[in-house]
Amino acid sequence: MCYLAAQYVHDDFLATALASDVISHLWEVRSIVRIGTSLRSYLLRSTRNRCLDYLKSSQGQKGFTSLNGAATAPVFDNEHPLGILLEKELETQLAAVLEQMPEKTRRVFEKSRIEGFTYEQIAQQMGISPNTVKYHIRQALAFLRKEFGEYLGLALLFLSSMK
Repeated sequence: MCYLAAQYVHDDFLATALASDVISHLWEVRSIVRIGTSLRSYLLRSTRNRCLDYLKSSQGQKGFTSLNGAATAPVFDNEHPLGILLEKELETQLAAVLEQMPEKTRRVFEKSRIEGFTYEQIAQQMGISPNTVKYHIRQALAFLRKEFGEYLGLALLFLSSMK
């Protein structure tokens, strides 16, 4: 996402900020947004749109149309090597981090975030209380936050797309 944004705005710091805006916005509307494509495609398209909006608002329409290559910067689709590489890398890192979690915490987290079960359903399946499920989810999120830091939102979005 940062690479794509840098193609448009030609400033690494600004590109990072715009990519972060996309993630933050998606996190805020996660309960109502429906992604009809792959998560990667959605994020890249959103990043592209955010960059175009930024360029339009900051430079006006005249300045925007005169930018060299900005209007024709590449948009990565499902077949783009960089997008595929980033998705595989994130998937590998997530799997490694999940394997490091305590067994019960990992199972509870996977049932909740990947399989989509409610806390009550998980509690019934595993023979534990809903409060214990909440405890394990908090533990898993704390573990993921420690491992992924500022990229936790992206990791959680990726996990939710695995359903």
